Amino acid sequence: MIRALLISPSQAMIQQLESSLSATRQPIELVKEYSRYPTTEELKPALDGLVPNVVFLDLSNEIASARILDAVSHQTPAPLLVAIHHSATAMVQAMRHGIRDYLMAPFDQAVVDSCIRLLLGLLESDGGPKTASSSTKTIAFLPAKPGCGASTIALNTCAALSATHRTLLVDADPFNGQLAYMLKQDNSFSIRHALDRAGVLDEDLWDKMVRSFGRLDVLSGEDYLGDHAPSAAPLRRVLDFACAYYDAVACDLPGALDDAAQVVLQQAGSIVLAVTPDVASLRLAYCKLHLLDGLGCAKKVQLVLNRTHSRAGFRRADVERSLGIPVVCEIPANNSAVHNALVEARPVREYAARFGALAGLLAGRPAAPPKERYRRRFLQFFSIGRAVNPGLALLGDGKR
Repeated sequence: MIRALLISPSQAMIQQLESSLSATRQPIELVKEYSRYPTTEELKPALDGLVPNVVFLDLSNEIASARILDAVSHQTPAPLLVAIHHSATAMVQAMRHGIRDYLMAPFDQAVVDSCIRLLLGLLESDGGPKTASSSTKTIAFLPAKPGCGASTIALNTCAALSATHRTLLVDADPFNGQLAYMLKQDNSFSIRHALDRAGVLDEDLWDKMVRSFGRLDVLSGEDYLGDHAPSAAPLRRVLDFACAYYDAVACDLPGALDDAAQVVLQQAGSIVLAVTPDVASLRLAYCKLHLLDGLGCAKKVQLVLNRTHSRAGFRRADVERSLGIPVVCEIPANNSAVHNALVEARPVREYAARFGALAGLLAGRPAAPPKERYRRRFLQFFSIGRAVNPGLALLGDGKR
């Protein structure tokens, strides 16, 4: 499979190439697009974390493209390069840099088909970088701010998802990881050990590292990783290994979007953003959405409103209007239920239906939201005898 990085300052060229690549009907995934020439500092995390095996590079700016070619050449293994350009003069530049494959806009579909077949053949013969199975669901759980309950949401949702999918939950929060504590599990083996052995992972080693929570597998963190905070490249290798054995791989992320978190967010098919109905949480959620939009991940966001109650300063409609996206799941505040679940190291039974519906949505099986129990108004308890004409409004049937 081709995992491609596309770099071009021309939006028209990007659209043309996207259309041509789609028409090839070959296994191609555009892991990231740059509509400008990125700096070396921006490009390095993408190369390390997303592990593209092909780079389509626009050579219209010789200085900027030379800088990118230098960064790409230092990767191990180095991805294949395909030059894209508007004029034949750029062919000389491509040959000067040792690029064997190039495509000229407007792209001829037969030429694009031939180029892709050649790339697939080279990747197969060279044993290119292994990639995650396209059938694996990758989910990121992200708090708007620390303390929003994202870890509780992640654990309960993944526990519900494990009933129908083989699921792994990874504690990727290096400073505030709570999964081992929540599950009363020892962390003698943790994600740090998996990262240290990312290049030599096998099934026997993996079985020693993961812990079971019912049918859910958990790769927990440590009480405080500190200097062992995960870096992008090893974390990507660990997740790729996991994706070969699980139907769904979920990561409980920290509030800070460091390089490792950005790798997970870009790889994820869905991003669950946990927010609470207060000003600080909504403001930081708005900032998170802006950052995710810059990463090209805003369309993946599923908003979960946690700890709602009747006296909350913001209702569901207020949150949706403030953030501009719909709330897919609402979790009422119930401190005693969550406390009891933590003490007994079990899921929150009181909201099993809600977490099950969220799990179904993330797995591609949308479920109807739980119906609210009908409550009679006070004056309706005194309604006796004849039926009421539905065209007339009873006292107490109006707005509160």
